[in-house]
Amino acid sequence: MSSIRLPRGRRSGFMHAKAARARPAPRVIERKEREPHMFPSAKTILVPTLCAALAWPGLAAAQDKPAEEQENPTHTTETFGDWQVDCIVPVETEENAERRDRQCEMRTQVTRREEDGTVRPLIQTGIGQTGMEEGFWMVIQTPLGLLLQEGVKLRLIDDEVEGDPEPMVTARFLYCERTHCRSQALLNAAQMDALGAADEVEVQFVGIPDVEYDIPLSMEGFADARAALSE
Repeated sequence: MSSIRLPRGRRSGFMHAKAARARPAPRVIERKEREPHMFPSAKTILVPTLCAALAWPGLAAAQDKPAEEQENPTHTTETFGDWQVDCIVPVETEENAERRDRQCEMRTQVTRREEDGTVRPLIQTGIGQTGMEEGFWMVIQTPLGLLLQEGVKLRLIDDEVEGDPEPMVTARFLYCERTHCRSQALLNAAQMDALGAADEVEVQFVGIPDVEYDIPLSMEGFADARAALSE
């Protein structure tokens, strides 16, 4: 299996969404013979907020009200470095009047600059609480053209340790749509602590035919985003 890993530090051609507006355009990866054919197929990787896809208590009841009386869930967004925390507080109804917990997720996006200068989403990572004590789910959205049985691996990079580290967690693919695939994994509190303390994290997946890709994931703002997630 061949492998494509971007050099440490500033990663050529890849950036986080916030950085795409502030940093100068990175150079194009020179390994054209290895350019992943899956990236052009992911031209419309636009993920709706994961929380918004959930069924919120009270929404169905709100539909019974006249249009002028309908209420909408309260939605808030906070940004911490390269991470964003989105929360929704469901509409209060008789069913949830005593317990109307907000639903939150923290997410980040990595984009890729094409040769023509167009910046396109590459991967998006979302983390939310499972409802179980100290449990978190993680959803990673990736381009098409991957070996699904390999899953998506999250690796903590330590420059003082030689060799490739073992993956901290492997997300298994759930399904693929016309523009992207989604994978999911469960994280515990210790793994979240390890992510927050890591200097560098890589998202690793395998493309067809047997080409391994290592994509840097910024941890800037991760700890603050996690704190906001758990409030």
